[in-house]
Amino acid sequence: NKAQGLKQLEKYLSYKGIKKTHQIDNNTFQEYITWRKAKKSTRRIELIYFKDFLIGYCKPRGLLINSLDEKRLMPKIVIKESEVDANPPLIEEGNWNLVVKTLKQMIKNRETGRGPAKYSVKGKGVYFNQLFYRWCLICKNSGLRPNIELNKLRWCDVKRENVGRWSKSKGETEDKWIAIIYIKDTKTGKQRAVPTNGVDSQLLEWRKEQKEYLSRYYPDQKIKDTDLIFGNPANEMKQFPYSMFNTIWIRMIELCGDELKPYIFSDRNYTPYSLRSTFICNLILQGKDIHDVAKLAGHSIAVCERYYAKLDMGRKIEGANRN
Repeated sequence: NKAQGLKQLEKYLSYKGIKKTHQIDNNTFQEYITWRKAKKSTRRIELIYFKDFLIGYCKPRGLLINSLDEKRLMPKIVIKESEVDANPPLIEEGNWNLVVKTLKQMIKNRETGRGPAKYSVKGKGVYFNQLFYRWCLICKNSGLRPNIELNKLRWCDVKRENVGRWSKSKGETEDKWIAIIYIKDTKTGKQRAVPTNGVDSQLLEWRKEQKEYLSRYYPDQKIKDTDLIFGNPANEMKQFPYSMFNTIWIRMIELCGDELKPYIFSDRNYTPYSLRSTFICNLILQGKDIHDVAKLAGHSIAVCERYYAKLDMGRKIEGANRN
């Protein structure tokens, strides 16, 4: 992420006509927030990367002017509370059931991101539709970041665990399998383990479907533990472009139509990241401790409180009104 951010630094300094670090002054970056066409959150994190590079690397090496003021160096970008819900959760009554129903219908009708598929080489369109269906369910039940975590997940990153309990009535232990997902490469750099409900069965079904597809179209290709769970068989099981997920997501939302209720706290459109938001909000609505939610989501406690805790308060107010 920092490497990509510094590419923007290079472009911006070139735009400003700056060729040497000694030319950078307290006003150099004031124009960046209007020059850079990107989301506020993206621009803000890039400015943090710039400052880290200049102060952490250039300054100790005497590559900056002495009059440079660290506090004034980068312009401030304030993200308002109303802008926080960029990826609204699908928690309004009936929304998630509608999404699942629509996803199944898309598989049945061979519906793609661009409309009905007329012809598909080696069933690629059908394969991706089935993949996208499982991808959505697993994302919603694990809270993984869609592109940088879920799309990089490998079979070896998931461990099955039997958490079944003894049944007095049956006189035996009833099996209950859960999937524990180990996230190694995260946005925050902190590794975490995510115990999940509903993911184990989805992964088993998806592995079966993937195996059947490979047997039919790529008989020489076998599923390996090191393979990406949602890899592309036509490209050595490498990642699909994230744009494909965005395209088919938009089509799915269109097919849901007016039945899909807007999120009460936001007028923004639902996005693939809404699946992650749904996971986190559901935990809070179930009364889970905010510290546990933060650990499972890979968020800081402050972020969880700012983005999602109002849902918990809304639930308490609703309960008080009923009483």
